[in-house]
Amino acid sequence: MFRIEMEELDIGELKKLKTLDLSYCTIQKISGGTFGMLKGLIQLDLDHFKCTNLREVVADICQLSSLKILKIESVKEVEINEFPLGLKELSTSSRIPNLSQLLDLEVLKVYDCKDGFDIPPANSTEDEGSVWWKVSKLKSLKLRNTRINIKVV
Repeated sequence: MFRIEMEELDIGELKKLKTLDLSYCTIQKISGGTFGMLKGLIQLDLDHFKCTNLREVVADICQLSSLKILKIESVKEVEINEFPLGLKELSTSSRIPNLSQLLDLEVLKVYDCKDGFDIPPANSTEDEGSVWWKVSKLKSLKLRNTRINIKVV
């Protein structure tokens, strides 16, 4: 595996991109906009990615309506608060604030998440056992070295 180091990457020219794999890359600065402007992006891989302005660049990642696969493992500088709704596969080491938003999720991998993984409480109108499985399309779940926080009502 090769590591790529760059001074700057201008993503403004990449608007027709379908797959962007920056895993194990170090880029000093991303310019030309944010990942949110890559409307046709289907897969984004940021595993072990390092960038000085990464927080700003991923701030509007939830706007990527075409995004199906997001891999953002071992990226300590960033916590994504809102994920794209049509996401099918998510690999992360960040806390997932609201799993019930990810109704189309089929594959979920959470690695080394020290902040924990929240399982929401049941509403009074729901069966206690069904709350976690609101993500009914989930086919594969992998939690490694991750704390599970079960909320009780």
